Amino acid sequence: MEAGDCIFVPAMTLHYVRTTGDVRPDFAGMSLSMMIIFQTSQRYDEEVCKDADIKPFRMTKADCLWTFPGEDPSLAEWGHIKMGFSDWKGSILYPFAQIVKKEGGVTKKLFHSFFKPRMQQPQVPNWKKRLQKAWAAFEKELDVSPLHVYKSRAVRFLIKDIAAWEDGHHDKPALDLKPGQEWTARMDYTLSGDRATAMGEHHEL
Repeated sequence: MEAGDCIFVPAMTLHYVRTTGDVRPDFAGMSLSMMIIFQTSQRYDEEVCKDADIKPFRMTKADCLWTFPGEDPSLAEWGHIKMGFSDWKGSILYPFAQIVKKEGGVTKKLFHSFFKPRMQQPQVPNWKKRLQKAWAAFEKELDVSPLHVYKSRAVRFLIKDIAAWEDGHHDKPALDLKPGQEWTARMDYTLSGDRATAMGEHHEL
């Protein structure tokens, strides 16, 4: 591939990328790539932006599914985020919001009945305590309306924990990074059998 080229890689396709740097002397050894991941479950509605006053904004303000090293050090995602994490909005948040909308609001019974089986499935550690903590945090937000579900920090944090544990069991958060340091998350795969299978994850400074 040359500068400016774009390649489409279908989902679940095992791929490997290596760069030899820019051929121009002033940019030797340098490479900048950008990746766009398409969520087929999302549908763009052009009417939403029809009369919007769109202005430039920082990428840090964008609505992202996952950030690295994570949104908050208390979460299971912290320091473990890598390519391939689940769409927690599509798989958990939206279904929960739909039920809340149907019921007219969030109740403790609804909250627990929805999240309990999802926390038991991936065997989230101390799930009872984690669920109680999430409900207590949600109560403090003083808004049980269906619309608030999309904005709730307590709900978002709980769902992110569940999604992170569904992706892989993290015994502890990754080591805190010093200023200027970054993690390289490397996945080991095997090509034996009918499809590629992840064998394990390693973090390197």
